[in-house]
Amino acid sequence: MEIYPIQAYAIHFDTFAGDVYTLDTASIVLSAGDMTAAGGGFTGVAVGVMPIASNHLVIKEYVDISVAGLHFDMFFDNLDSGIDDPVSANDYLSLRDMDTGDAVTTSTGDALGQDDDQEVISYISSASLPFVEIQPGLINVHIHARKNNTGQKDSIIFAKLYHRADDATETLMATTEDSEELTNSVTTYDLHGNVASAVAFTSTDRLLLKIRADVQSSGGGDALIEITQEGAFDSRISSLVDTDVLSQLFVRQDGSKPLTANWAVGGFNFTGVGTIASGAITSSGASTFNSGS
Repeated sequence: MEIYPIQAYAIHFDTFAGDVYTLDTASIVLSAGDMTAAGGGFTGVAVGVMPIASNHLVIKEYVDISVAGLHFDMFFDNLDSGIDDPVSANDYLSLRDMDTGDAVTTSTGDALGQDDDQEVISYISSASLPFVEIQPGLINVHIHARKNNTGQKDSIIFAKLYHRADDATETLMATTEDSEELTNSVTTYDLHGNVASAVAFTSTDRLLLKIRADVQSSGGGDALIEITQEGAFDSRISSLVDTDVLSQLFVRQDGSKPLTANWAVGGFNFTGVGTIASGAITSSGASTFNSGS
């Protein structure tokens, strides 16, 4: 079998049946017709791009996102983030990458008179998020809210999602639909918005979610809007993220991600262990270590 380099000129493959061809400086472009394998296949890694049509071939990243769902949840927490909110006299509250398991808490915004697009409460994440990109698609803000008195102005809420850079620049990524009119009973609302294009996050960037309100002139006094979170009221935001989040959350088989906390193995054994790298092995209790030959 001979191998022929393909230069930048036209070639008829039917005249070289059974031989192997390598690209030199040119690409193969199919202007018409099909490329068929006739029982053959790729013997190396073929790379590609994100598909945009129903009949496009797909790449691993696309499959991982589609199969896994990869909607990552960030949970509301009434813990002060320590980051100043330029609109309110208070700091932003915290947005956490996992449910803390804490008891139910309630956070109350400032008294709001009649106006549109007013801040209620804002939540911000820490830096070093467990993903590097938010993918285009729907976000869902699952929120438990109410007015704390029936004698307050008619109000609705919505949410705005921002990318916040290390220099405090805030870039709007998505705005949700409006809720129904708030009552004085804690009610669950699922508010949806759309991220139009992928947004990259560096290790110093943060995710910022602002709960906003439109307050009408009717209904009584200024509106005091409460957000209930944690415990049985897991207010949270869900967004589509890249597959890097799997490497951040799970131990990889290739050993490229170290543990970040103690690992309880549940009384099971390590089997098939190779060489344990040099270093001291310590025990916090009575243990027996059997050395090998």
